[in-house]
Amino acid sequence: MAPLLFLLLRVFALAAPKSQVVYVKYPKTPFRSDTSLNAKVQLLSSGQEVTWLGPDEKQPQWQKVQYQGSLGYVALSNLSKKPPMKELIVSSNGSVSSMDTQSFSKSSAAAKALGEGALTYADAKDQSLVAVQVFTTEVISKKIKAEETRDHAKKNDLTTHQGAGQ
Repeated sequence: MAPLLFLLLRVFALAAPKSQVVYVKYPKTPFRSDTSLNAKVQLLSSGQEVTWLGPDEKQPQWQKVQYQGSLGYVALSNLSKKPPMKELIVSSNGSVSSMDTQSFSKSSAAAKALGEGALTYADAKDQSLVAVQVFTTEVISKKIKAEETRDHAKKNDLTTHQGAGQ
């Protein structure tokens, strides 16, 4: 495992020139004042931009970054050269728009679909993306008629089951 981690660290270091803007991948990503367990921690949001300054010399899994003028450290696994993907939102009239997953998971549309308790739980478990995916699936499923589902299953030789009382 250690050789693989070292290889991944070297690939990231070679792929991103120092002082390059990179993106935070996950909500509530710790931004540490140093690499110790006692470091001051600030939480960063998914999609926030930081300036990558290179790996820590002693602990290369920690990447030195600059965020809003402050120097600190973020775990390599929490950084990406690309911004996070946006979620597509389809309204009832068929118009399509996009929104970042963190904003969407806190939106009233997501709350109506899943309820506050489910969103709070998903957010606490760093699973906001899952909540958004469930909501999106619900929106899409409301547009699909039972006949379409049945025809798709037949066409693709899928097993179908009918619910109780049907």
